[in-house]
Amino acid sequence: TIQKGVAPLDGQSCWACGSCDSKMVMYQYGMFTALCGAAFFLLLVTFFKLPVSTTHAIVGGVVGMTWAAVGFDCLKWKWDLTRIVASWVISPLFSGVVGALMYVVTFYTIMKARRPVRNALVAIPLFFGITTATMVYLILLKSNLTKKSVSSRVRSIS
Repeated sequence: TIQKGVAPLDGQSCWACGSCDSKMVMYQYGMFTALCGAAFFLLLVTFFKLPVSTTHAIVGGVVGMTWAAVGFDCLKWKWDLTRIVASWVISPLFSGVVGALMYVVTFYTIMKARRPVRNALVAIPLFFGITTATMVYLILLKSNLTKKSVSSRVRSIS
């Protein structure tokens, strides 16, 4: 997503990968500086014990590098970058809703039950199974080997 989602690599007005007047050397230096800038930012923010996201830092570095090197017009704001930025807002909200639902379910079915230990012993394998199935599904969905075998409708859900 970061490599192909920020700016088109083969666009003539951007990086022009594969052309005679390619700016791929500048792209390589730019990616290196974006990585160094993100690493410095993460180190600085961690030093002050602030919450930080590595993904936000590197995407910001790549966007800044692309803007400085080839211009604002090369950024793919219409779909790819908009999706990335939207995920920064949607992910914490969705996680909060799922966390709240899980808390309510476990509070009433385990903590407030007449036999909380028995209910917890029944629920733990169930929760581990759901978590494992979700992770296996996402790994297989994103894997290059299985991407082609999954329909585009199912792929769009993730």
